[in-house]
Amino acid sequence: MVQINLDVDVNAVSSGGDFPLLKDGEYSATIVNTETRVSAKGDTYLVIQFDLGGPNIWMNFNLWHATSPKAVEIAKEQLNSLGAALGMQRIGDSEDLIAKRLTVKVETESGNGDWPAKNKIVGYKSLAAAQSSQPVSQPVQNSPQVTTQTEVVAPAVPTAAVWNT
Repeated sequence: MVQINLDVDVNAVSSGGDFPLLKDGEYSATIVNTETRVSAKGDTYLVIQFDLGGPNIWMNFNLWHATSPKAVEIAKEQLNSLGAALGMQRIGDSEDLIAKRLTVKVETESGNGDWPAKNKIVGYKSLAAAQSSQPVSQPVQNSPQVTTQTEVVAPAVPTAAVWNT
C-alpha cells in the first residue's frame, strides 16, 4: 500500500478539458480493457477500450438493454463484426478480447445539443486485411505490439479486404 496523505480541495479541480478529435481514417488498435457499466436508466452495457497507439476510444455495446430490442440487435451486430475481424468463432467472455489486435475505422460524430463532437468506431477488419488493402502512400497507423501466450492466430486473409460494419 502507498501512503498519500493529501487533503483534497474540491475548489481546485480542473475540468480536464476536451480531448482533441482524431482524424477520420483507419487505425491499428489493441483491445486493452472490457467492463460492464450501468446507465442512469438502469440498463447494463459492455464497454470495450481500444488503444490506438496513444489515444483511446471506448465503444459501448448495449447487449442487455431492457426496453429497446433494437439497441440489443445493433450491439450484437457490432460485436459480431468485431469478432469476425478478429477471426473468432465465439466470444465466450469479454476477457477473450483483451490484447487482440485489429484495424478500426474511425469517424467523427457531430455534436448534438449539449454533447460535443466525438470519435466513434464504424468498422473493423483484421490487421492483415487492412495492410493488404492500403495504398503505399497511406499506411495504417501503428499501435504498440502486444503478444500473449494465448493469442489466437488469425485465419487466412481473403484476397479483398472487407469492412465489418
